[in-house]
Amino acid sequence: MFCNNCGSQVNAGDKFCNGCGNKIGGAPIAPQGQAAAPQTAAPVTSPVAPKQKGKMPAWLKVIIGIGIFIVLIVWVAFSATSGVVKTVEKHLDLLKQGDLRAAYNLTTSKDFRDATSFEQFAMIVQRFPAMRNTKKYSFNERNINSDGTGSAKGILTAADGTATPIIFKLIKENGQWKIISFTVNPNQF
Repeated sequence: MFCNNCGSQVNAGDKFCNGCGNKIGGAPIAPQGQAAAPQTAAPVTSPVAPKQKGKMPAWLKVIIGIGIFIVLIVWVAFSATSGVVKTVEKHLDLLKQGDLRAAYNLTTSKDFRDATSFEQFAMIVQRFPAMRNTKKYSFNERNINSDGTGSAKGILTAADGTATPIIFKLIKENGQWKIISFTVNPNQF
């Protein structure tokens, strides 16, 4: 066995070199004026924390929350007023099929029928082709009022492309929405 500093032979039980005094198995002692030789040791590794995903900023959370709230309100409003629109859609579908009698009897209220005879109703439908030749319709404004009435305001588009504004007013009769009146081209009156 030899000293790793000076190379002198050392005995197996020696703890220090008899030639230079270096600890056996220790780092070599550098001569005066020289830097000690670097020790080679296994690199020390520190545990690396896993990368955290970026946190969502609070302002973005607020905006998302407001957006969800608005969507929820719109969904509730459209759900609550869907019965109003379904009655109007049924009325228009019956008129398109040419079944004026069913439209008159099934989708209008008793008050409407008391105030408007079937013959008058047929004349009104004849006067406004968009009601009987509806290609498509949309009701962007729909309401249920605190007095138990409802309304659906929208546009009827006829097969020829003519757009006709219309407002339907409805009431609940025996638990179902029924048309009490409608105004075609409301801006003209």
